[in-house]
Amino acid sequence: MGGPIGFGVFQALDAQRRKAGGSGGAPRAPGQGWWYFILATLCLSWLTAGLIGRPPLHAGAPMASRLLWASLFYAATMGWQPIVAAWLAKRWRDRPTALNGGLRWPPLRDVGLALAVAGGLAAAAMLVARLFGEPPQPALTIALDAGSALAATGALAVLCLQAVTEEYGWRGTPLTYAIERWGVRAGLIVHGLLWGAWYAPLFLLTSPTPLASLTSAGGFALTCLLLGIVLGWLRLRSRSIAPPAIANALLTIVAGLPLLLQDGSSGARDAVFRWPGWPVIGIAALVVLVLRGRDLGTAPAAR
Repeated sequence: MGGPIGFGVFQALDAQRRKAGGSGGAPRAPGQGWWYFILATLCLSWLTAGLIGRPPLHAGAPMASRLLWASLFYAATMGWQPIVAAWLAKRWRDRPTALNGGLRWPPLRDVGLALAVAGGLAAAAMLVARLFGEPPQPALTIALDAGSALAATGALAVLCLQAVTEEYGWRGTPLTYAIERWGVRAGLIVHGLLWGAWYAPLFLLTSPTPLASLTSAGGFALTCLLLGIVLGWLRLRSRSIAPPAIANALLTIVAGLPLLLQDGSSGARDAVFRWPGWPVIGIAALVVLVLRGRDLGTAPAAR
């Protein structure tokens, strides 16, 4: 229900805008497109979270079923809102309804780089966690029957699709708006910070208390601030959302899903999304901002 209701609200706002200003005229300022995207995304996500409520992860169910339920909850809460908000922001700011946002397949070297970056960040964060005494996370065992295999495959497919829609929104055309407004480096920082704040409803629904959700959301906002710079670099370097989507999906499957299923960390596997990941991703983000400026390009080319 959250999707149709929220989409109808913003459709009404857009109709009012077109009635007042018509369909022609000069494009709006980049800052307006960016903030319209943020407003739409946040409203749609909070509305959906309020309607869905706490996730039914079925603690006593087989692991494959829990994986599928967790992935569907994650996609429903955070998966479709960015792509709808990006379309609305494009329509508001640039008038045309077409939205490319980096829909092209990049060279294989960029795909390999995305896998190496995501895998390297996850592995380095695990190493930091282990050096500070955290135990290895228990393995997620899945029964080898047809039903479990189908559920696990469905969960992976949902998570991969969710990663594409998330990247299409956050690191598609709206990232271009942020860069046009604040410049390349500051734009990457601003977009990463707001990307992290967007996850607040997910932590509110999955944390045992409001205080715990505030602590978790604050820590994850810092993670997203740093990770958004790295994923934005992959996007601008390749002129495609495919590399950051691949990196996003890999990190979600390796670390994010266990964190959600365990209702909090129980080992080092999800370290990249917690404090052990901050110095690791922070170094990568610093390298991007300081040493890889030639890969960042300009906002128009990033589209």
